[in-house]
Amino acid sequence: MNKKFLSVILFSALMVGTAGTFTSCKDYDDDIENLDKKTSDLNTQLTTLQSALDAAKSDIAAAKSAADAAKEAAATAKAEAIQAAVDKVNEMLKDAPSQEALDALKTQISAIETNLATISGTVDANAAAIAQLKIQMVAVEKYKELIDANAEEIDKINVAITAINKAMEDVATTADVKAIDDKVTAIAAQISSINDGLVTLLTKELRSLVFYPELYVGGIEATEYEAMRYTYKKTSTTTEIEFNDEHSPAVKCVITEPVANWNYVDDKKDVFAPIDTVKYHMNPSSALIDKLADLSFVSRETEYITRANDSKLKFKVENMEQKKDGFISVGYSLDKTVIYDKKYDNAEKGEASIFALSANVKKADKDTTITSDYAMAYISEVTPMAIAYKSNDLVDGRVNTAVECSTANNPDELWTSVKDAITHAPTLQVAYDESIDLKKVLATHYDWNTETKNKGTHKIWPYGAEAKFGLKYDFALIQYKTGNNVTSDSKYVQQDITSGVITPSIVNEKGETLNQQGISSVGKRPLIRVRVLDNQDRVVLVGYIKLQIIKEAGYKITDEFPKDAKFGCDGVKLDLTWAEISYQLLENTATQSKDEFDALYKFTQNNSVGTQFELTSSNEWKAITDAKKIYGEVEEVADPHGTTNTILRWTLSISDMQRIYQESDSHSKTIYVRYESKQGETANAPIYMPLKATVLKPIGAVKTKIAEYWYENGTTTRLNVAYPKDGGNTLQYVVELDQVWEVVGDANKPQFGPTAGFASYTDAIFAKQAVNSAAGGYKYFFAATNDEYELPATGTLAKPGYFLYVDNTKATDIFAKQYDASYDNTLEYALKSDQGVYTNTKLYAGKTRAAKVEIAEINQATGKITYKQNSTSEFLLNYYGHSNAQLVAQIGVVPYTPCAIAMATQNSVYPAKFLRPIDANPVEDGEFTDAEANGSKLNIADLFHFSDWRDKKFVDFDADPVDYSNAWLFAYYNVKQVKVLIDKITTDMNGHDINNKLLSQVSTKVKFSQLNPSGADVTGTGVTVSFAAYNKQSAGTKATYDAIKAAMGQIKYENNGNNVGTFKVRIPVEFTYDWGVIQKVWVDCVVKNTIGNN
Repeated sequence: MNKKFLSVILFSALMVGTAGTFTSCKDYDDDIENLDKKTSDLNTQLTTLQSALDAAKSDIAAAKSAADAAKEAAATAKAEAIQAAVDKVNEMLKDAPSQEALDALKTQISAIETNLATISGTVDANAAAIAQLKIQMVAVEKYKELIDANAEEIDKINVAITAINKAMEDVATTADVKAIDDKVTAIAAQISSINDGLVTLLTKELRSLVFYPELYVGGIEATEYEAMRYTYKKTSTTTEIEFNDEHSPAVKCVITEPVANWNYVDDKKDVFAPIDTVKYHMNPSSALIDKLADLSFVSRETEYITRANDSKLKFKVENMEQKKDGFISVGYSLDKTVIYDKKYDNAEKGEASIFALSANVKKADKDTTITSDYAMAYISEVTPMAIAYKSNDLVDGRVNTAVECSTANNPDELWTSVKDAITHAPTLQVAYDESIDLKKVLATHYDWNTETKNKGTHKIWPYGAEAKFGLKYDFALIQYKTGNNVTSDSKYVQQDITSGVITPSIVNEKGETLNQQGISSVGKRPLIRVRVLDNQDRVVLVGYIKLQIIKEAGYKITDEFPKDAKFGCDGVKLDLTWAEISYQLLENTATQSKDEFDALYKFTQNNSVGTQFELTSSNEWKAITDAKKIYGEVEEVADPHGTTNTILRWTLSISDMQRIYQESDSHSKTIYVRYESKQGETANAPIYMPLKATVLKPIGAVKTKIAEYWYENGTTTRLNVAYPKDGGNTLQYVVELDQVWEVVGDANKPQFGPTAGFASYTDAIFAKQAVNSAAGGYKYFFAATNDEYELPATGTLAKPGYFLYVDNTKATDIFAKQYDASYDNTLEYALKSDQGVYTNTKLYAGKTRAAKVEIAEINQATGKITYKQNSTSEFLLNYYGHSNAQLVAQIGVVPYTPCAIAMATQNSVYPAKFLRPIDANPVEDGEFTDAEANGSKLNIADLFHFSDWRDKKFVDFDADPVDYSNAWLFAYYNVKQVKVLIDKITTDMNGHDINNKLLSQVSTKVKFSQLNPSGADVTGTGVTVSFAAYNKQSAGTKATYDAIKAAMGQIKYENNGNNVGTFKVRIPVEFTYDWGVIQKVWVDCVVKNTIGNN
């Protein structure tokens, strides 16, 4: 059995090796055929063995019959051996693939073939890739031939195994098995080698290159190449070697350095072609390019439409870097002579220089070239302009502003001549016991001439970036003498400064620079020459630095001086006390007595106002000149309390405080002022003092409501006409807004409870109601939330189709910016109470803003609100019943300071509802009867019960007896016309909806009409009445009501057709009074069936 088992192992090893590296659909088919064949072979073996076993069993039975013990024993042994073989085969069959597995594998192959069909569509779209794959498949076939060769070797091994099996009829020895195992191992190693070749072929061999564009020119993929065009310099002679410095009186300085080392003029122009980089996607992303020599560029000049010629630009591969992300970066350069003569077009005339990257890929015995897509080379030019400081904030705190290189006297650039450097103040400082590295403070300014976003002047190459263009820095000292000195100031630093590091040193009695630092170098001003050289050591740029050696470098800073600034009209004065000055400035920072400090330091100021400073990101102090960054004024106040210490006073205006408040979440601002050395820049380090102001603002809340004047949980007030009086009327709809607040002093008014301690925000200031008082006060206004508010639908009432409007929706602050007048914004910003929303005294209504009409007005001097009388205001007032009032105005109240700043106040806006003066409430038991003689009639007054905004019933029919005492209110509210809208009557006849089906659309035989007191038909015109004689409370009698009822007339029903059953009608009626027509009033009545026809 071992012999058969070894054969299966060899076959399986080969199959596993090849299947792991080559998995085409053909290979899967071959695998299935091989597996089928092997399964069939095993089954055949099992059948043969089973037959032998059956024969052996027969022999055993025969042996038993013949009592041949020896033969029986032999037969039994043979049967047991055969059974063991059968068991072994069965064990092997357990691992053989089932038919279901083979079917599943075929299904997978079918799916793979479907996917391959889909993939082929994509492959067809890229002919170049297909060509490459065809080449690769040739190589794959060669590897497959090697596999086939190994298959022959396996056949030979199988023959050998057969021979061994024959030689080992019953048992295979351990040595034989080991020999076969060794052969299997050797074959597996060969298969592994084949696998490695396939992996290299499929994952590391380059198939294609695709340009990665970073620019498009005229729709063409491109890369920008920056060539440097510049003018180099040469030395020139001059006899001018004496200059006066910046001091007053001036000190004469004599240049002792040879002129050839510091006097330069322009010479000739040149171009430098740097190494630039382009990027390509590699396919596959894991591909490897063996060496730089395998890469090259192809290029040509092409016209957009017709022509193509060799490129004038010569592309040269300089370096490459392969990335793990599948990119390769290729460094390249161009022929500078072509660039110098500008023999390129940048596609300006329909022509362009295009290029592609070629990679030489070795495949088997031949080379293959992979070429990328073409891209355009866009040539731009950079020009070095000046050597400058990296930051435009110089170490000595001198004010500078970076400007374009085309502007003269750039303060951030080095002086370009010895004369300029000598005649101006030093631009750098270094302490006598320290060093300064110029490489850390210098940069190169350049212009970039391009049509891309990179275009600009005064652009910056940080130190080191210039090397791309073959440039390098060069440092040297220029020797000169000042006044009567024998020794050059430049001797007071280490003489070798080629590294750019400047180290102050002392000089011995012979004028020789020592390798030692000391105080004697303080005050000296070495002159430094800085040059930028090209790749041929020619001078491209030159600049000069006059360096100041000082006693103390840097600066000192005190602890912070925190102060609270309470917001108010008059600003605030924040004093640093003599104790704070003594402890934080003299004791802890300067560590000097007052006399010592006064002798050494002075307050940095201009016209008695302290200069404010800021510390830049480069750790340099800069005097602030931008007014937007200056907060208040700081001044010295000498001995304000007769003490020995001078103090500082920081004065902030209201606008200063407001800026501080709104510019920071902490409402704080820290400024810096300075004490500087009286002995000049070479002596003591300046001391900076941080002054911090935290602005505080008060808040308040409207309070002291009279609860009984407020509704809906104390949030809403109601506005109404005057209460009834004998002989009175409701024509003046005027309400005092103050009446809802408790009495303060001798009048009802709101209180605001401002935070204590703020001089401009007190109860006394806010106690007076005024439009715009210079003493402060409070006033009412229509809030911005009124604007574009749509009056709503309610119950059975649809929207009336009107909106509310106001004149202003924003508040204006002291800086003329506008904000919503919310509580948060009123606190955050200084909103002006005399502008914007706080001046809204008129409320408008209309279907559009253009068609708006004034309906209400607030008198801000008196706090009275007046409801205007016009057709719009009357319609809206009468649209809603007083118990469901929806005509709501949002009323605001604002307390303000003497400088007209609104205080942030909680609960400062509330709704006020305009109440309809009277309601006509329908009575639901009105009943007509069909076929009554002369028609069926109902008194109009019996169909409606009237009440006013106080819920007072004009006649209380629910009382026992009926109460007629308020019947005179018909006269007070001046009910003056009653009109039944006959043509608007609706019905439920014939199953229709009474809400919308007009009676006239159902029957022309059913007739309703309105009758006046004399019985005349007044349909369409209505009844005009006058109850003026009853306008007094004493007229509240039944007789008065009877007269009023009679005056209102009747509604008459007639049927001129057939008998009719019971149905309902809805009858709309208009009642006109002093404030217009009560809208949407109707009564539902029943028409009983024809008499005698139930």
